[in-house]
Amino acid sequence: PPTAGRAPRLATAARAPRRLITLCGGSSDALDPSARASPPPPSAKNEVLAGMTVALASIPSSVAYANIAGVSPLVGVWSSVVLGAAAPALGSQPGVISGAASVVAVPLATLVAREGTGVVLPVIALSALIELLFAACRLGRHISLVTPAVMTGFLNGLGLLLLKSQLKAFAHPPDGVVAVGLALTTAALVKLIPAFSKAVPASLAAIVATSAAAKALGLRVDT
Repeated sequence: PPTAGRAPRLATAARAPRRLITLCGGSSDALDPSARASPPPPSAKNEVLAGMTVALASIPSSVAYANIAGVSPLVGVWSSVVLGAAAPALGSQPGVISGAASVVAVPLATLVAREGTGVVLPVIALSALIELLFAACRLGRHISLVTPAVMTGFLNGLGLLLLKSQLKAFAHPPDGVVAVGLALTTAALVKLIPAFSKAVPASLAAIVATSAAAKALGLRVDT
């Protein structure tokens, strides 16, 4: 019958995301709810430190993605503030964007360059409506049919567009020496701090340390 070969194809497609995650160095257990490790018990200290880490990390990413999209940096910052407040209040799911993301900034940049910043709000509202329709129709379960080739092509294309959008930042390398040095120092601290203590998130400690050093030494780091 015509449907005889459909089951093997669907089974192969269902395994595709697992293969992709494994190739990217992750664990396919992320797709199996029963295999996920249970989260640690909530505590005020962990929640505050996690919130501070995410808030500090979202500032540069929000500014960067706003620059890529061609809008004011304040638009990126306040968008992250609104999403950061709405996500925990209304609920979220793994894989749902709750902050600045390249998958939003890159296509939005093309529209802004062609139509102006006035299209940002209608486009975001339309995207939210489409997501609601997908949720109402329970179409999320069909994501397993997306093959690794499609995901790889999408991610590679996205990476190339991000690289192209940032080439202008290297037009004057001397202006970025301090920023690059602080970035490398932060990355090194993120790797080194856990070897001595895990009481505070390494990324949070690294950001605070490099920010304090830049302030104490009077280093000029333009955004």
